[in-house]
Amino acid sequence: MVIVLQKSVYKLEAIRNTIYWFSKDFEILLTEDENFFNISSDDFNETIKKDFIKSLNDFSLREQINIETKDIKNLVVSKAFYPDLIKFKDIGEFDDPINILKKNGN
Repeated sequence: MVIVLQKSVYKLEAIRNTIYWFSKDFEILLTEDENFFNISSDDFNETIKKDFIKSLNDFSLREQINIETKDIKNLVVSKAFYPDLIKFKDIGEFDDPINILKKNGN
């Protein structure tokens, strides 16, 4: 059975993670052409295909969350290891880098 995936929808990293996860039980081959990834295995049936797609979507979501939270993770780690490097304002205080308060007469 072959699973055909659009390159514009799924990232190669998520596909490789999913293949790795399934490779303990199945021999899986990944090929690609200009627009599609082709995942093939003689061991796949409809149930396994459904589980593969479910895991692929899980890995894709994890990758997206990792990308979106990368800066926050780096900030937390930086603050933990270098507490004097990053200073936070007290609650209620903020910077006014473009002088909004002056423009509004405050």
